[in-house]
Amino acid sequence: MKNVIAILFVLIAAVAVADPVTNDDCSNAAFLIDQGFTFFDVNLCDYENDYDGCGDIAAPGPDGVWRALVRAGDDIRLYATTDGTADFEVVMYLVTDCDEDTQTCVLSSNGDQQMQTIDFHVDTTDLYFLVLDSVSGCGNVHVEMGGVLATHSASWSEVKALY
Repeated sequence: MKNVIAILFVLIAAVAVADPVTNDDCSNAAFLIDQGFTFFDVNLCDYENDYDGCGDIAAPGPDGVWRALVRAGDDIRLYATTDGTADFEVVMYLVTDCDEDTQTCVLSSNGDQQMQTIDFHVDTTDLYFLVLDSVSGCGNVHVEMGGVLATHSASWSEVKALY
């Protein structure tokens, strides 16, 4: 009986472990629109390093990926704030092809160690991938969305038309 109880505890403990993240790379990128339209929180410590940065900023730490089909003429505004961990610095960047992320880098965020910003006017309708990447360390990041990603009409017909 003791062995059965011990096995049950091990099985319960195994089930209680958090599921691995599903948007660790572009092949499984989460849709930004599914994040609740205004903000989402992510712990980059749960992710692996798949991408190394965009532009002049090297980002050898863990990264997560989200995607959105954005139309020409729309604006994208994203704000990423870290949890304040001393050795943790984050960067956001937009790419259009993750297999060639350095060649299709649209832009990187700017800001300081604790807050990064993207403010981008879209010239070409495309599927954009947002990579939230660590320059150093890892920790919690709060991402707020503005522009088309937060204010676009949410009728089911218009959402389906994006995809």
